[in-house]
This record gives sequence, C-alpha cells and structure tokens, in this order.
Amino acid sequence: MEKLKFECKVRGSTDGKSNILCITSIETPDERKFILPDELQPASLHTVISNNEIFSKVKKSITKRNQFRKIWMTVTEKIRDVYLDEEENLQFKDYYLEELTIDNNTTNESAQTTTLEKLVEKLIESNRK
Repeated sequence: MEKLKFECKVRGSTDGKSNILCITSIETPDERKFILPDELQPASLHTVISNNEIFSKVKKSITKRNQFRKIWMTVTEKIRDVYLDEEENLQFKDYYLEELTIDNNTTNESAQTTTLEKLVEKLIESNRK
C-alpha cells in the first residue's frame, strides 16, 4: 500500500469539559474504510502519526469539537510497522480494525423513500385539482 487516509476528529473527553484530538478511521486507496475502537482513538496513542508534519497542520486546523479532517499519508516503514501486518491487513496495537461496510439495503431504502415522496407529491397535486 502506498498511502492511507486518516480521519482526524476533535471529540469531547470523558469528563466532557475538554477536547481531545482523535484518529477515528483509516481508509485505503481502494476506498475501504476501517474504524478504530474508542479506546484506541486518542491521537496521543498514535505517535508515528502525531509526530508527522502533516499531522501538525491538522492539529492547527481543527480546534472545535466535532470538526474533522481527512488526510492522506504516504506509508513509510514506520507507519507500515504500526498499522499493517505482513499481509497488509489494517491493525493498531495488535488489534485488527473493523471494516465499515455499506449495506445495500440502506441504498434501497433511500431510493424507496424518494419514490414515496414523488407519489405523495403527485397525490397532493391531484387533490388540489
């Protein structure tokens, strides 16, 4: 793998009073998205990434809660050692990351909703006449 896309997001800490910068997901060039569990999201745990110049710019860019940025990073040997196993499966701290899959039913539901909305509009128009 040549590059990985990291999603960085500012979240509320457990006390709810302060903000914490997190890495919430990692995406591959073929658009497969993997999510990190909550306990592995704080950026302070991701020293290979947080010491990178690109990440420093992200840190300056997002300061308010729920702001996020997605950044591509070249997979260096250090990043490879931390985030990929020998078969290029995504992992972090010996935990294999969960792949986020898009359910086709969700797409069908939105198409059905659109169809229903059109039908309701036609009914309303015909009742007005």
